[in-house]
Amino acid sequence: MERKGLSGSALKIIAIVTMLIDHIAATVIIRILKFGGYNDGLYQLYRVMRNIGRIAFPIFCFLLVEGFMHTRDREKYALRLGCFAAVSEIPFDLAFNGKVLEVGYQNVFFTLLLGLLTMMAYDAVMNQSRWSVWKRTALSTIAILAGMFAAEFLSTDYGALGVLCIMVFYLFRRSRIQQVVFWMSGICMVGMGSSVCIRSNLLLQWKTWLWNEIFLLRILSGASADPVSDRI
Repeated sequence: MERKGLSGSALKIIAIVTMLIDHIAATVIIRILKFGGYNDGLYQLYRVMRNIGRIAFPIFCFLLVEGFMHTRDREKYALRLGCFAAVSEIPFDLAFNGKVLEVGYQNVFFTLLLGLLTMMAYDAVMNQSRWSVWKRTALSTIAILAGMFAAEFLSTDYGALGVLCIMVFYLFRRSRIQQVVFWMSGICMVGMGSSVCIRSNLLLQWKTWLWNEIFLLRILSGASADPVSDRI
C-alpha cells in the first residue's frame, strides 16, 4: 500500500526552511531596524518571518521523537546530536550575539539533546518492571523535571518548556492530534515570552499561533517516519 503523508525528509526540509526564515529575521532584519531606523513595513515583515519560524521547533521535536523510537543505537544518536549542537554553537553565537562564544545562551540543538537524554532517562526508569508503579512514576517525573532544569540552567533556546514539549510529543506519540493539541498550550506560553511579541498585539499573536498550529496539525497528521528519521 502506498504511504500517504509527508516523509521525514520532507518535514526536515520544512523545518530547516522555516528556521532559516526565522534566523534571517532575527539576525539581519532586526539589525536593520535597530541601526537603520524604524520602518513599519520592514517591522511587519520581521514579525511575519518570526511567526513562520515558530513552525520549525515543533517539527524538530516530532522528528527527534521519531528518530528516538526508530534508531538502532540511541547512544550514538545522542552523540551525533551533541556533536552537531557543539559545531553549531560558534556560528549561532556569531550570528545572534556577535561573539565567538556566548555562554549565556545556547542554540536549539542543545535543547533537543537535553530532550533526547530526558527521553532516555524516562525510558530507563519505566523499563524497570520490578519497581512499583508509584516508584516508576515518581522517578520518571523527576527525570523530566531534571531535563527541564538542565535546559534552564544552561540557558538553551526555549529552555524548560522546550524539553517539556519534546516529552509531550514522546508521551503522546500514538496520537498526532493529542501531540499538537498539547503542544499548542506550550508554544503559546513560549511565544508570549519571546522577542516576537515585542510591539505586537497579544490577540493577534494568539490568532497567528492558532493558524500555525492548525498548519502544524495538518502536516503532522499524515506524517510518518522513514529510514532517515533517526539521522541528524
